[in-house]
Amino acid sequence: MITYKKCEFNHETKQYDYSMVTEHVGRSLFVTNESIRVMSDVWEWVTMLYSVTPEGRLTTNIVGGDGMADAGTVFEIDAVDSVYDDIYKYSFETEVARLTYAAKDSAKCTDIKGRKVKVTGGRTAKNMVGEVVVVIERPYSMGYKTSLRSKIGIATTDKTSEFVARNGKVYQNRVVDAWVWAHNCEVVGEVEIDTAKIEEDAKKYAQGRVEDTVRRVDNSKRYFPNLHAVKQGVAA
Repeated sequence: MITYKKCEFNHETKQYDYSMVTEHVGRSLFVTNESIRVMSDVWEWVTMLYSVTPEGRLTTNIVGGDGMADAGTVFEIDAVDSVYDDIYKYSFETEVARLTYAAKDSAKCTDIKGRKVKVTGGRTAKNMVGEVVVVIERPYSMGYKTSLRSKIGIATTDKTSEFVARNGKVYQNRVVDAWVWAHNCEVVGEVEIDTAKIEEDAKKYAQGRVEDTVRRVDNSKRYFPNLHAVKQGVAA
């Protein structure tokens, strides 16, 4: 819980209005000392209170420091156990959304081995459909416009050629029928998104966020026992 003086600009009076507000009741987890940037080359050492919003996101309030917090600011470390469930739920949902977006974006990429693509642009192998068997990076354009872009080798058959490496190992490589820039191709067919893998990874991420928060709470109790003992602090 934190009670502090909130400042809001009144557009009718063109002045700032101040009022005391109380937020994060039963949701304040721990305090810690942090160095924050207040100007381009000016840093201040402050005491920061970490709380959990109703949706499960960690938020901060400055509760101590050299003139960084209002003298009327009062806080209490009063978080209940249910806030960890909120952290897990929020972390899980946001990670699922992020991974799903990344998977959908990756489904459009043509520079992935094993993907079936069609050449739709450029001057080489127009309208060819085949499997990506090699992916390399090469300079694209000339002069100051040069940038590294993906170039792919497309195979239209299952033919292979023997390649002997320097160490004597023999490899059977697919025969490349055409080399084209990846941006001149498009993916053929629908690429299936592994939702089960996404949910599994999101659960691991969410569990890691909870464990990290527990570790930070334990560290706060270890390094700031006085604040956790009295359960309350007033900014100087």
